[in-house]
Amino acid sequence: MKSILAIGCILMLVTFSACKSSDEPDNRKTYLVKLTNYLGSTTYSYDDQDRLVSENFKTADASVVPDNTTTYSDFNAAGNPAKVTYHVPATSTTTTSGVEYDAHNRLIKLSNYNASNALTGYYAYTYLSNTISETSYYPTGAFSQRFVYTYDAKNNISSMDIYNYTNTLVQRVTYGTYDDRKSPRDCVNALRRHTYPLNNATAYEIALSAQTYPFTSVHEYNADGYVTKSTTTNKTSGLVRVVTYEYIKK
Repeated sequence: MKSILAIGCILMLVTFSACKSSDEPDNRKTYLVKLTNYLGSTTYSYDDQDRLVSENFKTADASVVPDNTTTYSDFNAAGNPAKVTYHVPATSTTTTSGVEYDAHNRLIKLSNYNASNALTGYYAYTYLSNTISETSYYPTGAFSQRFVYTYDAKNNISSMDIYNYTNTLVQRVTYGTYDDRKSPRDCVNALRRHTYPLNNATAYEIALSAQTYPFTSVHEYNADGYVTKSTTTNKTSGLVRVVTYEYIKK
């Protein structure tokens, strides 16, 4: 399973019944149903208990990334999945992950298995006062790489550091500013939540070796304050990437 996945959320308005008062508070929850970016689109499905049970990805370019489906199952009492199944139709490949949580229902370990149910590696998660470390290991237990997320006082990610197999810092993402609207974090499950900030970044930079690349993002929102479209510009190359998000309420 890839540790960084591009995930997000657009609202599809649902009409109230005729007998519902127009000034009655809308207590329905928002759910992510589709994310589209330059790689392709992902649709999200939920069971009758409103738990996310599948993510179906349709690629825009199979030479870059193939169609695939991620399925969540074996939910615990808190509604978090203990098993994840990843299927690639083009190669008829199915792999699985076992998921463990602590007493606070925080993700602490994700173990990956191949089609023969042999361990291929695992991720361990460590929580400090304002950081979360995601460390990957080979099946032998040898260190592979690490991502460290640091959060500010508002619970936004202020930086993300990436360490390679020698535990050397090779990339740093520093977030400069955020908006005051809702991010897709409200719509993702416990496996993804730690990678999302509370709000939406409007400026950040990526440092690689001696060079730094600045980015800016402009967001559009629905009536509930959720981002529906993000347009991000690489200020060095001028490359523009657009991500759109769709939601439902129920």
